[in-house]
Amino acid sequence: MADAKSSGYRWVILVLACIASFPMMAGLSSFGIIAPQLQQKLSLTADQVGTAGNILTWGLWFGFGVSSFFIARLGIKKTLLCGLVFVAVPQFLIPLASSFEVILALRVIQGLCSMCIPVLFAYVAGSGWFSAREGGIATGLFLGGINCGAFFGDAVANALASRGMNATMFFFGAFALAVLVLSALGLKTPSRIDEDDDEDDSPAEAATAAKSVFAYKETWLLLLLFIPMCTPYWAVPIIWPQYAKSLGFDAGQITTINLWVSIVGFIAVIGGVVSDGMLRKTGNVVRSRLGCILVFMIIAFIGMFAAAGVDSLSPMILTMILAGACYAAIAVYWTLLGVVYPPDPELNGKAASLLTFVGNSPVVFLTPLSAWIAGKSSWSAAFVEMAVVAVIVMLPTLYALKKMIAAKRRGSAYPGVAADPVAN
Repeated sequence: MADAKSSGYRWVILVLACIASFPMMAGLSSFGIIAPQLQQKLSLTADQVGTAGNILTWGLWFGFGVSSFFIARLGIKKTLLCGLVFVAVPQFLIPLASSFEVILALRVIQGLCSMCIPVLFAYVAGSGWFSAREGGIATGLFLGGINCGAFFGDAVANALASRGMNATMFFFGAFALAVLVLSALGLKTPSRIDEDDDEDDSPAEAATAAKSVFAYKETWLLLLLFIPMCTPYWAVPIIWPQYAKSLGFDAGQITTINLWVSIVGFIAVIGGVVSDGMLRKTGNVVRSRLGCILVFMIIAFIGMFAAAGVDSLSPMILTMILAGACYAAIAVYWTLLGVVYPPDPELNGKAASLLTFVGNSPVVFLTPLSAWIAGKSSWSAAFVEMAVVAVIVMLPTLYALKKMIAAKRRGSAYPGVAADPVAN
């Protein structure tokens, strides 16, 4: 193969990665469409249907964590294929389930397909397919592509719902299997990957680093940084609808909010374009990556603070757009895989698994925590308090990471860009 970083096949990898993210989002959306039919078949209560819908979240979170275990034992590609199986099989079995408990078990298993996401981030951000100059736009497009899965799931499920629950779920099961085949045939790692530019690493250090992401001191800071960064990310889809209900919004307004929740994810593309453009212009990885993260997160937290004064739909949408800037920051954040780790897909897959698991941990406690804060004060206070805590954690962590990466990169060329003599 020609130089992997300039190969046109990198765009095939990106498209396949986006397609492979569809089944998880599509399956999540399709369940909500067929839930009334399932409720009627099994005589479920509204609370049981809600539990079956929400329990997927725990499966998703757990899936992020276990993907590292699978990568270590099966390799990165087999882990992806296992993830697609986990979403496909429950799609076939859910319409045939005879009890509420079976539904819950299948939904948790289906959630395990989220192990696909860290794997796909490794293919896009840390395998060596994309040079540093394109790392931001690649991760931004991938994050935008994940959101397309929700649109796809809603549109197809609504079109098939009139044909019955079986037809709807069987379609998505077959779709997941088709994606599995496409991924097996098309996703691959470069045949030649450039060596990491840490020329001062000893062979012993390199061997240790290849075994564990914790051999890199930056890993600890990346873990700590991702949690506050994900606060707006989860506040947008989880907290805003709750807040809107507390304001007495009607069904149409809630639907509009949910639509915007889906759309704001495409702000990730903006983050990638801006960060890559700055990197091309300055050659300074610290400024173009960490500087962009800081700016986008400040905008996101401004959106959370501004939400405290929201009392109607239009300003709420504006604050959602501002808070959605965290998607742009997260797209840039994933380019740090290529800054911290060598372009080893399995090493980057383990790192992505760990980072997504820790960073997305708020999903399992953010709603109850926010409800508790709202009970003590109000939903607007919940936004403000979460934003304050996130800023306090994020700023020193980002500064420490900046100093660490700057010291590591000073005097060396960053892969794919000009030398960075002043990396701070």
